[in-house]
Amino acid sequence: MGKRFLKVLRYVLLILITAALAVVVLWFIRNHKTEEYTAPVPAVKVSRPETGKIVQSLKFNAYVEAQSMIPVVPFVSGTIMEYYPKQGMQVSKDQVLVEIDKTAYQLQYDQAAAAYTAAQSSYDRIKKLVDVKAASQQDLDEVTAQKDAYKAQMDLAQVQIGYASVKAPVSGTVFTVDSAKGSIAAQGNLLCTIADLSSLVVRVAIPEKYYSLMSSRTGQIEATVTHGDDSIAASFSSLSPYINPQSKTFVLELSLEGNLDGFRPGMFVNVQIDYNKIEDVPVLPLSTMKTDGTMYIYDPDTQTAEMLDLVPEAQDSQCFLVPDKYKDSQFITDGQGTVFDGQSVRIVE
Repeated sequence: MGKRFLKVLRYVLLILITAALAVVVLWFIRNHKTEEYTAPVPAVKVSRPETGKIVQSLKFNAYVEAQSMIPVVPFVSGTIMEYYPKQGMQVSKDQVLVEIDKTAYQLQYDQAAAAYTAAQSSYDRIKKLVDVKAASQQDLDEVTAQKDAYKAQMDLAQVQIGYASVKAPVSGTVFTVDSAKGSIAAQGNLLCTIADLSSLVVRVAIPEKYYSLMSSRTGQIEATVTHGDDSIAASFSSLSPYINPQSKTFVLELSLEGNLDGFRPGMFVNVQIDYNKIEDVPVLPLSTMKTDGTMYIYDPDTQTAEMLDLVPEAQDSQCFLVPDKYKDSQFITDGQGTVFDGQSVRIVE
């Protein structure tokens, strides 16, 4: 009987303790006040648009070229007796560059000269006979024709003798050397090339989609050509009137201006073509825009951020054009990535 009583007593005590704990927990829940979390107001920096300029440009690669590359070729054939060109040598117009063996042409001249002298004597004799009616006009015409033919042969041989001394057609710098003393010069084959290094150009191959843009702005085009640490200005020279059907590109030629000492034909260069310049307009740096193109202005009356879904009319690699209606607005330029439209913000310096 005693054991049963003790067992019942333990159960009663357990129930009373559980009930007491439940009462304590319920009282705590009813009387505990939950503290509400208030997020801090985001801190942002603001800036007003500044007066600046937009320079719209395209960038390409190209090679420097001499504006004129003149091939030197002989008009007669023969063994090269003297060959003077050397790469980099400065030459003047009509300077003798190559001497071709003229022996054969001299012999042809001598032969034609002898025949001409004989024909001239025959002409003089027949002419006197015609004057006294001792020869016919036909005889005079025949000897005249022979005399003129030999004169033409003599003149041709004289010209060939002159061509045997190959001269520089223009002043410039010997760019390539393509023969040597003792080799055979063939009529029309290259002996050397002369370049005018005082006039250098770049011919830029541009995709066809830009043709209308470039052709409509030829008078506004300015360019900068860069090789390593050297940069030089370039101006518009010419625009190809057609599109290459294979490469789908057209050629824009730019003339290098200024000191050309750092540039030589064949150099690989970077070309920045500035095709449009808008000056004295309100601008802001591109960093003002978020990656999705949106931006925020600060409303000082409500101290909140207002989102603008604005597509700039013009921009370059550094800044964008701000519409006149927003030229006096305060744009959020730092911290815009953590705010949303209508959110309260505080301004920090």
